[in-house]
Amino acid sequence: MDPLTIAAKRFVRAHEVAWSPPPGAGRAPSIVRLAADPTDRSDVLKSLRMAEWQPENRRPISIFEGAFVTEAAYLMALAAQVEADVAQVDAGLAEDGVTRSAPPARPTTLHPGALLSHLDRLAGHVAGALEGLVVVLAPEAVTDAKSFAGLVRALASVPARPTALRLDVLAFDIPDLESILPIAARFELDRAALFDYLGDLGGEDSAGPKDGDPPQLAPEERAEIEKQLGHRLVSRDAGRTLKHLLMDGGKALSEGKPKEAVKKYRAARVLCEATGLTQEAIVVTLGLGTALISAQNLRGAEAAYRDALERAEGKRNTPPHPALIVQAQLGLGAVLVMQTRWRDAREQYDHIAASVPDESPLRKEALRMIEACQRGNPLHGLDAPARSA
Repeated sequence: MDPLTIAAKRFVRAHEVAWSPPPGAGRAPSIVRLAADPTDRSDVLKSLRMAEWQPENRRPISIFEGAFVTEAAYLMALAAQVEADVAQVDAGLAEDGVTRSAPPARPTTLHPGALLSHLDRLAGHVAGALEGLVVVLAPEAVTDAKSFAGLVRALASVPARPTALRLDVLAFDIPDLESILPIAARFELDRAALFDYLGDLGGEDSAGPKDGDPPQLAPEERAEIEKQLGHRLVSRDAGRTLKHLLMDGGKALSEGKPKEAVKKYRAARVLCEATGLTQEAIVVTLGLGTALISAQNLRGAEAAYRDALERAEGKRNTPPHPALIVQAQLGLGAVLVMQTRWRDAREQYDHIAASVPDESPLRKEALRMIEACQRGNPLHGLDAPARSA
């Protein structure tokens, strides 16, 4: 098992133990701190999502990544996010034939105590059909660390109460956060093992002539090339490893070994992230989605395409890539169709039809799929007879 998967599974277990301590270990906390290296932030959130998608899980997760600027604005945006996520849960349950009552209304005034009470009621609403709700405060940016710490302290100071809510906090460089939230679930990645793993997956170099003393770039030359490329130059070893991973992943898919392809593409994405290849990371993530579909892991494929879409839209502190946005939307639309989630799939094809030129074949296909989603038939329009002039 690769080190990233090991770290994710250990983190998920630690998270569950924090919320459900064994007998004699004390009561469950009111809030759990998610501890990790800042560079592992996205992997922490992905680990939670993967846990959410397990068939046995009965606690939907609402992850709020909005920036913290002021407490009032943050509480309003947080409440709106959780309410929207609960509405999606209700919609899914209704599609499965589960009768749902109206969710609780938001209080007119939102201070920390009122917000927590509102989240408790929303979690209780979800628990009417499932087990409860996990809410994760994971601000992408905090402009006032002291004020954010004050908010967390206020939330943590609310006395323990029976609730179906699990509230997590993932934030970095916040003063006194460890003392405010002493109970933590820690994500720990063995980076040495990870790069050993990447090297093992990369395979051997071809038996060609070796450069005895390859030329070295001066720092200013390297900086100029990186500026022109828009990303950092990677070492020859890293570049060769990435090439091997992508070739091996494609070969595994062609040979009907999708699970092996998934391993290769995941490793390639980690390597792209570690070496600053942001655009390549998007392409690799799209390939990962394809491999997961072949492995019949539709939820994993959906997660991969949503990840690729966020990256392509520039939501990961990267420049947007319009062409890759469309590719990610196509992949996401396809996997949603496979799950017969027609409304969600149509939304992706609507975006494509609105963003590509009228003459583009992609627009023609998007319009066909919009109609196909309306009819619940992905083959609609493929076998239409030609019209006479």
